[in-house]
Amino acid sequence: MKNFKLLFLSIIMALAFVACDEPKQVSLLDYVPQSAEGVMSFNAQKFFSEAGCDVIGDKVEMNSALRAVYKHSQYHDALPFDVDSLLASGSVDTRQIIAYEHGGCQLLSFILSDRTALDKQLLRDDRSWTVEGDYETIALKNQVVMLRECGEKYLCWVGHGYAPSLIQSIEEAVLAPISACEWKREYLCADRIFSGLFDANFLENAMVAIAFDSERDYATIDLKFLDSEGKRVAFIDDQLAPINAEFIQYLYPHDNIAFAVGIPDSVDWDSFVEEFLPRMNNNVKMAIAMAMPYLYDVSGTLAVAVGPAAGAQSILNVGDDTWDFVVQLPFKENRATEIYQQVKAIVESNGGEEIEGCLEYKVDDVIYLLALDGNNLIFSNREIMKRGDASIAPDVFDGKLIAFAGEIGYASELSKALELPFGVSVSAWCEEKNIHARARLYKSGNSFLNATLNELVQRKQWKE
Repeated sequence: MKNFKLLFLSIIMALAFVACDEPKQVSLLDYVPQSAEGVMSFNAQKFFSEAGCDVIGDKVEMNSALRAVYKHSQYHDALPFDVDSLLASGSVDTRQIIAYEHGGCQLLSFILSDRTALDKQLLRDDRSWTVEGDYETIALKNQVVMLRECGEKYLCWVGHGYAPSLIQSIEEAVLAPISACEWKREYLCADRIFSGLFDANFLENAMVAIAFDSERDYATIDLKFLDSEGKRVAFIDDQLAPINAEFIQYLYPHDNIAFAVGIPDSVDWDSFVEEFLPRMNNNVKMAIAMAMPYLYDVSGTLAVAVGPAAGAQSILNVGDDTWDFVVQLPFKENRATEIYQQVKAIVESNGGEEIEGCLEYKVDDVIYLLALDGNNLIFSNREIMKRGDASIAPDVFDGKLIAFAGEIGYASELSKALELPFGVSVSAWCEEKNIHARARLYKSGNSFLNATLNELVQRKQWKE
């Protein structure tokens, strides 16, 4: 038994020594203050891969399209070294690059496995590193590059200002790092291209959490508001109602754009108008004053859809042709019928007529129609009918609070007129305290990022 206890103790001690000898995992978030006003985490490896670049481990060879975009962007001269060659060296850990702002300090940080490529770029014109405690620094114009050895790797920062104040900000972060907050660490380390946390100045004690990701032929953006514990904060839910997507039945196949919002009975229209009225001209103020008695009767799904009445030319030559539109105006029970009868009396007294349950009135050779559908009034400049063949899917709207959708079909008349080599769909909606946006390309032959970058370069005629 005594020998067994000694054996057991020896095993425990051996494991302890092994654990102590294992190098600690380097984390950039250990050097970001928990109280930072804004933090951005960028998975460059995933971004470059989706953009069509050659990525082998940490070694990245930017393709011609990305080089051209970077060369013509405002960020081309933002860093004191050549990003392209540094990435090609394979010395940068591209899985996570962090940028943050704290107390007036703005810092970009990343991890280097080898500083040789960086030294080759920075140690020129008799420049050399200056040692300041645990840091090596180089001042370049209004920027400072700082290095700190961490095991077999190096932490690198680029910031604006003076080295001592920037180093002080980093040292303060070590005492209370953002990595100590579990939900912030998990959010910023999630497997997506971009994650950001920013102070929401218009909401008390809340942060804006925004994420961007792209995979294959689509890209997504998610935005939400979180409290100090990472729980979602309501910012619009109590002011809106769920959308009923039945209005989609009135859309035609060429309706490219649709928008809808759910309006509850409890909207304070007086406060809403008072906030925006000072910014409006007299004509708009007069129109709102006339509409106010009706606003308090609005309740349900307000929806608008538009499409080019004469094909693509309606979009490319605005004014030469008309746009088709259909609007759904929701009202409280029985009020839609009452308003319809009031409008009917006005229309018929001015030469209009009711045909097959639909009011028709002609203005400047354009016929406008108004129909009654339950508690909704349907207003349009085309035949009002439930077709059920809309190009926009109803699931973008159903149950959401606010929603938008746009669609340009592949090889459609519109995509040909715009010279798009692919189809495009864009949608955005608000639900459950979150805002989401999604864009998708159809039959592009490339990933979303690669196809959009190539298209941008071609249209701008940029060269790398």
